[in-house]
Amino acid sequence: MATIKTVRAAAAVLLALGTLKYLAILIDAGFDLSQAPHFFLLVFALPFGLVLLLLPRLRRAGLVLMLLIGIPFVAFLVGNVVQNGFAKEGWADYLVVYVGGPVAAVGVITAARCLLTRRHQVAS
Repeated sequence: MATIKTVRAAAAVLLALGTLKYLAILIDAGFDLSQAPHFFLLVFALPFGLVLLLLPRLRRAGLVLMLLIGIPFVAFLVGNVVQNGFAKEGWADYLVVYVGGPVAAVGVITAARCLLTRRHQVAS
């Protein structure tokens, strides 16, 4: 099913971007784990990893989690850009906003479409 593959790809890209942003912050901190933003990794990367784990077995739960995490993620990115004009802190910010924002929007729309579309078998 192409739509589930789209949600899975979006979750994988967002997991990679969240982890990359975490590593960029860690590099800026000089690899000092006491100053590392573990909360950032927990909030912006782990949920998308859970979506990847849930989709094969519990498809509906994975789609709902993608909606529950993706909508606030997109709202946070849009709100930050509108309010602050996009605070340019590093190269990873550009990736998160300009790649992660549209990918998250596509993932949310596709997850909603998968949840709202009913599939009936045709009796033959």
